[in-house]
Amino acid sequence: MVLTGGLGAVIWSIVADRLTARHPLARLHVPAIVAVLTTVFMGLAFGATGPGALQTALIVVGAAVMTGTIGPVAAVSVDVVDPGLRATATATLALTQNLLGLALGPLLAGVLSDNYGLPFAMAVTPFFCLGAAALFLIAARTYEADARLAASAALEESRA
Repeated sequence: MVLTGGLGAVIWSIVADRLTARHPLARLHVPAIVAVLTTVFMGLAFGATGPGALQTALIVVGAAVMTGTIGPVAAVSVDVVDPGLRATATATLALTQNLLGLALGPLLAGVLSDNYGLPFAMAVTPFFCLGAAALFLIAARTYEADARLAASAALEESRA
């Protein structure tokens, strides 16, 4: 599953980059789409199927799409931040992703499991991706203006 997730991160990053040439908001729309797809595949895997080949296939596909936010979101953070702050922004992004995803996610799943059972927790947890999709779409509203502002700051810095 980890290798599938790694492959998905690379593939979805390439998709977002290629689409960005024609659709400037693709770096935020692709993560929104993969967040919804993650909800669908993982929700079906844990909420609508039992153990077996179908569930395994859904989990594999879910793993390939759930990592699709990693590259595009990192690119967005670089696009919208002053060049002098890009390393800080990337570090802050990595910290936030790890705190919310790798630390808070399992904790939340554990609390849900303790209170309602593991099958419920596994079926419900993917639906948090819908909140992420909504936030990506909200961010898309100002992305182009923010990227232009950061680009002009970079240009002015290079002239100085």
